[in-house]
Amino acid sequence: MDLFVAILYSVIVYQAVVFTCILYVSGLRQHLSSRRTLAIFFLLVTIYFIFHLLNEFRQFDILVHIYLPILPVILLLNPVFFLYIESLTSPGFRFKMRKHVHFIPAAVILILNLPYFFASPEERLFFITRRFDAPEPAPLIKYLLLIYAVSIYLAFLIQFIFYSIKEFRLLKKHESFIRNNYSFTEKINLRWIRTLIFGFALFFVLNEMIWLSGMSGRPVALVFYNLSMIAVMLFLGLRGMSQLELKIPETTVDPLAQPVAGIVTNSQPAKYKGSSLSGKLRSDLITGLERIMIEEKMFLNPRLSIDDVAEKLGTNSKYISQVLNEHHQRNFYAYINAFRIEEAQRLLLSPAHRKYSILAIAEMSGFSSKSSFNEAFKAITNQTPSGYRKTSGQLTMDN
Repeated sequence: MDLFVAILYSVIVYQAVVFTCILYVSGLRQHLSSRRTLAIFFLLVTIYFIFHLLNEFRQFDILVHIYLPILPVILLLNPVFFLYIESLTSPGFRFKMRKHVHFIPAAVILILNLPYFFASPEERLFFITRRFDAPEPAPLIKYLLLIYAVSIYLAFLIQFIFYSIKEFRLLKKHESFIRNNYSFTEKINLRWIRTLIFGFALFFVLNEMIWLSGMSGRPVALVFYNLSMIAVMLFLGLRGMSQLELKIPETTVDPLAQPVAGIVTNSQPAKYKGSSLSGKLRSDLITGLERIMIEEKMFLNPRLSIDDVAEKLGTNSKYISQVLNEHHQRNFYAYINAFRIEEAQRLLLSPAHRKYSILAIAEMSGFSSKSSFNEAFKAITNQTPSGYRKTSGQLTMDN
């Protein structure tokens, strides 16, 4: 069983190294700050599990020399993961100096651990091997054990709660941004991050229960821990490699126009106070929007963004967003999908399209996936596409 646990630790280290290299290289080539940030997270994971792997192989002579950075590495995991999410939810993300504040706890623990250098080789070995059945430890060792306990069981837990709250706020803001600027959510939504956070929370609770029950050192507990980490890291790595960054909104701005601050998420007139959108321009945009949707069917572009529409109409995305919110009482995502669903309804009832599958109808209506089509269709019609086709077709036959 010990050999199996060691193999699992080795798998995690190998997995983390592979994801570190792939994410960093692809991040450099594609100029994606999010992938480079996630690569740093996987590098920290690599260091953390190398420490565990050496401990599993009883390489204490090595561990006594590399112990000092391990606690700071652990306390960097939460802030670096938060910065990864921030890089995904902030178009044009840059690592600014003020972000160093996230690294203060790790730096403080590193400084508090510096007395480790003053411990004798015997004391360091005693500390690393945790021989609690040995004679009373020296005061310095007691101090180091206290710093370790505070770091692992208090500081890390506080960090996790603090950053989870901040991450959920970012995710909520990100979802609003997407629906105001994009007609699709595939590969840019971050619902999987919520799943990951809840998964981490559940894992921590179970892990603490195992530790409190005194089973933490048993092979079964170690196997559970390692298999969980393998699954979580694999999920994170694969999703991170497929996740797209949001581009900086490109707007064609009227030189005489005053910028409208912020991303509009509702139709409250106060949101647009100070906007230079005139009555004539507003009327022209309403007409233009209707024309490019009904006559040109621009909504059939599955990757349509509000910038594409603004460029087509020769205006800026802020004005388009204002018109949609004030006149149509909808965000961009809902506005475009309403046209797509109307088109899908027409195709589903068309005798000429009876032979086409639901996926084909979805793609012909401007959707890039069957799941997003089903979700949008049910939200608008309270029916699934297949249910709509069946019931509406039956009604047509009865009439």
